[in-house]
Amino acid sequence: MNDERLNALFRSALANLPGYPEALDIARKNTKGNLWLIGGTVSRLLMRELYEIPLHEFDYDFMCDALVAPLVVSDGWIVSHEKFFGNPTFFKGTLEVDVWPLVTHRYIQNYHLEPTIENFLNGTPFTVQSLVFDVKKQRLVGDVGIKSVLDRTFGVNNLEEARFLAGRKSVSIDELMKQKAESMGMRVIPSGE
Repeated sequence: MNDERLNALFRSALANLPGYPEALDIARKNTKGNLWLIGGTVSRLLMRELYEIPLHEFDYDFMCDALVAPLVVSDGWIVSHEKFFGNPTFFKGTLEVDVWPLVTHRYIQNYHLEPTIENFLNGTPFTVQSLVFDVKKQRLVGDVGIKSVLDRTFGVNNLEEARFLAGRKSVSIDELMKQKAESMGMRVIPSGE
């Protein structure tokens, strides 16, 4: 599948996701600069559209250049700062929206890297996570993540970050990948760890 068809498929599916317009609106109101949809919503939505893998409950995660101050909490929304290094999570009914600036990403902080989407993608633990949707350009970004989805493979993207995440969950890297890959209908590429 070529890039344009994949992007069109994703945009169409995203436009029909429950809560996405509201999630995008609250993210836009609270960010400056670039805005990317990240996380499981991107990869799992693609898996659903390409391979009819069921889309389970999910939240919306957005990465941005910067947050506005003060935050804009629209009617019906509440905000919490209890996860992701104190970054805001917005709630409205069952809708959950995480918004965080690139500068707070663990990999970027630990290595004192420039806060770019490329550095974010390089720092994701697993290949399928190295994929984002650029809201302004309306395009998927991340060759490693796109290849992972198209090949239906789940592997290590950044070994150090994969070790950290697996250690935090008290499982091996391969066990963690197996758990996540099974829920997405993907094949694990063993880490060798």
